[in-house]
Parts: sequence; structure tokens; C-alpha cells
Amino acid sequence: MSNSATLCGRTKGYLVWGIQNDTHEIIGTEFQYRKMKKGNEELEAWLSRMVSPRINFKFYEIPMDGKNVVMIEIPCAEKQPVQFAGVEYIRVGTNKKNLKEYPDKERELWQTFDTTPYELRMAKINVMEDELVVLLDYPKYYDKMEMPIPRNREKEFSGGYAFVHEDIVQYIMTIILQEEVIVEATRKSVISFPEIAICELLANAMIHQDLQQRGTNPMVEVFKNRIEFSDAGAPLVAIDRIVDTVPVSRNENIAGFMHKCGICEERGSGYDKIIEATAKNELLAPRIENQNNQFIKAVLFAKIPFEMTTKEDRVRTCYMQACLAYVNYEAVSNGDIRKLFGLSDQEMTKASRLIQNTIDAGLIKAVDPETAPRYKKYIPYWA
Repeated sequence: MSNSATLCGRTKGYLVWGIQNDTHEIIGTEFQYRKMKKGNEELEAWLSRMVSPRINFKFYEIPMDGKNVVMIEIPCAEKQPVQFAGVEYIRVGTNKKNLKEYPDKERELWQTFDTTPYELRMAKINVMEDELVVLLDYPKYYDKMEMPIPRNREKEFSGGYAFVHEDIVQYIMTIILQEEVIVEATRKSVISFPEIAICELLANAMIHQDLQQRGTNPMVEVFKNRIEFSDAGAPLVAIDRIVDTVPVSRNENIAGFMHKCGICEERGSGYDKIIEATAKNELLAPRIENQNNQFIKAVLFAKIPFEMTTKEDRVRTCYMQACLAYVNYEAVSNGDIRKLFGLSDQEMTKASRLIQNTIDAGLIKAVDPETAPRYKKYIPYWA
């Protein structure tokens, strides 16, 4: 897979367990790589030892539609063909073949190494994160980007909430992933998460925390594909009514002061803004978790392909969009759901199936059940 990825001009190759080969149907797998062994050696350690040169492959476990899917991500060969147990292999169709049996492909592979632009080759491999930070002159990068320099990767803010809120937001914006795209012949940076959603979720964690619960503080954890906002205290309103419920504040004085500082709105439209921002960017609606009535966690997700989302994520997002539409005196249609998930007009069936799943979950209902399916509109179950 590593050698074939290089031949195909890809940075990585993938093997997936739990997807039917021909139909791509999600069937799930019982494969548990953490428990697998080769002799007395764990599978990951054995694979790493058998591969030369060493490559940083990674396993992922992905729940999909209530089933378990496992994927291994394999980096492409960089400077020479990757060997397994001293032998170089290549994929030919769906088969694994000895590279030596295909001299044309071997020659093409070596030519690929020779023609890869120098600046796109690996300068140094197997570098620890702390060493990498030392090797790179990263302060100049932030200077060129006109962004503040993160002083470290585990940062604690000890100032007053009203004063550090903006600093925390800007810090988060400097460390989340950015992607360069071409818009009308101009190169622009696109961030993974909408800033307004980060602002509102951070403000909620600050304002609504249980200040009497000791030994904990609001916390933000930034990952490649999500940001998690955690604070002490049980949710003050039902999670499924978080968009439309009249706001309740655990700390009214703090909320009032933060409002005066322009950080939040007293009427509590924060989650309206969050759902609107995620929908505009074709992102999943945030997941709100009540953890044993002691903590609340809000998870903001980066954009992922529709096929990689779970049924639970799709249903939650569809429902939250219906809630947002209803509080704005509107209802959602099949077209709205397609736009929400970035689906084409030809994918109407996928949107219809998703709407039906949300109805089956008891979360939305048709405004007029007698309307033709193509023209039906939907509102929350409680409307």
C-alpha cells in the first residue's frame, strides 16, 4: 500500500475492515487490532518491526451506523520502496505482488522518487513533537501570518473571564488546522471551525459553570477533527431544547457583566448562532453531553464527508436545523437538508432517508402529513 500510494501520486494509502468490497455497504468487523498478536508480540509492534524503512502507520476505530469499522492509514514511500520482512511488494488490482516481478512498475517507482520536487520530500522523519518545534523556526511563520505566537501547546489563562475571552479565542484560532483554497483566482486560508461557534461555546463554558464545584476549571481541548469545551455542572435546560428554551443562567451576575463587555447576549441566542454557523459551513451540529450531572461537554466537529458521518450525527444535525428554522418561524425541507450536508440534487434519496430516520427517532414531524413527499416541510416534535 505504501509503495502503491507513491505510484498513484497519493500521500497515504488505506486498508479498511468492515466495508463490503463490492457494494461498499457498512457491515462492521470484529477485528480488534489492539488485542491481536503475532506470537507474543502485539500486532502494531510486530508490523512496525517488520517494515523497513519505518513508516508512521496509524490504526483508527470508527463507529458507523452502530457498527465498528477499522482503518489503517499508511504513509507513502518517500525515498525508497518500503519492504516488509525484507521484500518489496506492490498492489496489482486487488492482489499483493512482489515488486521484483514487475520491473516496469519498479522502475516507475524509482523514477517517482527521483522526480519528486525536493521541497516536497521529507527533510527529517521520526521526529518527536518537542524536537520538531526546536528545529523549525516557527516564530517567523506566525510573524509572517500576522498571528500571535502560541507560547506552548498546553496553555492556562488565569486572567478575568471578561478580559481573557478574546485572547483564548485568538489562541485557539492560531492552533486549529487551516486549508488554503483558490477563490476567484485568489489564494485564501479556510479554517476548520467557524470562529463565532468557538466564541459562543467558550462563553457558555465560562458563564454557566458551577463555581461551587472545586478542583476544576472550564477547559478547551483542540484535536485535529474536533474541539471539546468542558465545564462543571449539569445542563440547566434539556439538551434537546437547547436552541429554543428561554435562557437560564447559573451565574446571573457574571452573565450580566459579560453581556456589558459585549461577550454574550442576555437573551441567550448563543446556540442559535452556533447551529447557524455550523450549518452554513456544512458541519455537523455540536454534540452536547451531560456527564453524570457533574459536567457538561460540547463537541464542535470539523467538516467530514457525508459518508463518514454516523447515523446519530446526521439525525442530531437534522433535528437541530429544524429547531433553528422553527424559532425563526420557518420549517426545513428536503432541499434544506441537502444543502446542510453538502448533497447534490441527485442525492435527494439520501436526504429523504435521513429525514425519515429523524422522524423515526421522534425528533421531527411533518407540518402537513398529507403534502406530497417532494414538498413536505418539517418542524421539531415539540412544535
